[in-house]
Amino acid sequence: MPSFESELGSISADRRSGSRTIAAAIARLLVTGAVPSPLPRAKFVAIARLILARTPAFALVFDLLHHLGTSLFAKGDSQEAEGAQFRAAVEAWRVGWSAAQEAITRHAASRLGDGMTVATISNSKAVCDLLLAVGARQDRLQVMVSESEPGGEGVAFAHSLEQSPHHVTLLADGALLARLEQADRVILGADAVFTDGVANKVGSLALAQAARRLGRELWVIAESQKWAPKAWGVKTARVEMPVAQKTGGKPASTSVLLFESVAAPLVTLLVSEHGSEPFARVAQELDKKPVFGPLVVL
Repeated sequence: MPSFESELGSISADRRSGSRTIAAAIARLLVTGAVPSPLPRAKFVAIARLILARTPAFALVFDLLHHLGTSLFAKGDSQEAEGAQFRAAVEAWRVGWSAAQEAITRHAASRLGDGMTVATISNSKAVCDLLLAVGARQDRLQVMVSESEPGGEGVAFAHSLEQSPHHVTLLADGALLARLEQADRVILGADAVFTDGVANKVGSLALAQAARRLGRELWVIAESQKWAPKAWGVKTARVEMPVAQKTGGKPASTSVLLFESVAAPLVTLLVSEHGSEPFARVAQELDKKPVFGPLVVL
């Protein structure tokens, strides 16, 4: 049976899935993996730090772990959580998150209509769920998605829409920018939302800037579990990826930027489970988010 560490390594090595998919896999791992029962607070902190070190850009994972920490281990170093208690806390978080995902899809879908053209990047499950919901009511969209190098996440996104009624065009990253004037909406997911903008797949900033120049609306679809207090320490990450050397053909390891920031003024609509949100509301709500002290990186 794979160890907790090896399963976590497989999850964190997934470069084609969005933060929703990664967070769901982490939640399943916490429930089914080799987590001791009873679980001492110190052990939980060690496990949580290991997870966050592997997923430093995904606010959803931070939200889950800070929720568990404040729910189960806020009273002191001697605290323990029984296995059933720990699993129930994970499940309670997943139920709330699932309701938020369903609500955000409804809100965003109500703003899209038959025949519209949508441009996107990467492999956001939030955006995919939105487009599938629109397709389920038999509205047909034109969807343009970039390949999203260096990870190629856009290819996976295009495949996920194969059974939908939408016409999906997969484009090289530069080609999407060149054809952006054809889009009615540019729609992005987000790996994290801050008071002054969002973090998402590299390439999002160029897309947002082009949308502004062309007068196209830019939507960001992000449930409130992705809203990240500064104390969490969510950050864009340089990640080691194997690449082929120019000579010899042997794999080499290089550091590449996978995430970048899009400033709030470039975002036309920030859509959460509550509907369209101003970034000022994000700033107010961040003060209410759980912050588990041992996971704060100063």
